[in-house]
Amino acid sequence: MMVTQGSEGVIGKAFRVFFVERRLPYSWSRKLQDSLYKGPLDAALKGIVNTPPIPCDTGANTELHMVTCVRDLNMAVAACRSLLRFEPGIAVVFHGDESLQVEHAEFLKAAVPGARVHLYHEANNAAQDFPEIAVLRQQIPSRFSLGEGYESHRKAWALKVFDFHLFARAEKVVVLDSDTLFLQRPDELIEWLNSEGIPGFYSVPLLPNLRVPDGDWRSVFPAARPIKRFNGGFYGFHRHALSIDLMRETMQRLLDNPAIPVLGDECIWRFAFGHVDAGELPYESYPLTTHPDRSRKLAENLQSIKYVHFILKHRGGFYRLLAEQVKRELTQGHG
Repeated sequence: MMVTQGSEGVIGKAFRVFFVERRLPYSWSRKLQDSLYKGPLDAALKGIVNTPPIPCDTGANTELHMVTCVRDLNMAVAACRSLLRFEPGIAVVFHGDESLQVEHAEFLKAAVPGARVHLYHEANNAAQDFPEIAVLRQQIPSRFSLGEGYESHRKAWALKVFDFHLFARAEKVVVLDSDTLFLQRPDELIEWLNSEGIPGFYSVPLLPNLRVPDGDWRSVFPAARPIKRFNGGFYGFHRHALSIDLMRETMQRLLDNPAIPVLGDECIWRFAFGHVDAGELPYESYPLTTHPDRSRKLAENLQSIKYVHFILKHRGGFYRLLAEQVKRELTQGHG
């Protein structure tokens, strides 16, 4: 008799996992990864935080915006400093989720002198000055196609839809996730900072990650080109091109069409970017890693990589390896 997954029982499942699939159970694997790599990664990130602060340029015509939480504070500082060492001529703005408190804001300001920090309750209060946006802003979390237990993620991701526009003082905005590091001079970014013609840019995953048929896309966004690959970990835009009115219209259309999947904030930005002639960063230089095998392949070609987005965090030790490299370079640069 063939044993199915539903009928195999505990012993059958253990036999299948250990001897047929030749792997550890996922819960064991996760704990093993934690024990092997989490502590060393945390130490490497703390090492970056302990290097001398790098101030930002408060009068720059471009701002770097980052949403972060208490758990990712060291990541955020590490990502920010890894960029500022190559391009200090940019202002920095941090947006805190519900976990960020005044003392954490002071930590960020000390780590990046000149940075502005907008705490969650302060941002909510400031958004009330824009009633139409404030109403949409409250509706965003429920639009994300996530299961139970992701309430904090919903609220944090919702900040990434309107708050960059609401709190930006510069014309150009660059958005960066905390779990990223710059390894070499990001020439494409710096060229964009110094140019006027291109309305925006965005990073991409290795493979297409669009789950919306072209027909459905065009029925909801007839004026937008379908974007097959889009990664919300790193992108930039001119506020006059990718305007807050465009974001408002994009969000309203998604609320009016619940059949269109919205897994996170990057889905919303993908639809918005479809309305402008933005440039795509080359994956070979700005990769996203989602699997240890992909990290190993990237490790073989580090000389051509300028930035990495680490979805896996500490799994496999790749993030730690590059964080230690950045720490060494920052230390040598101030030696």
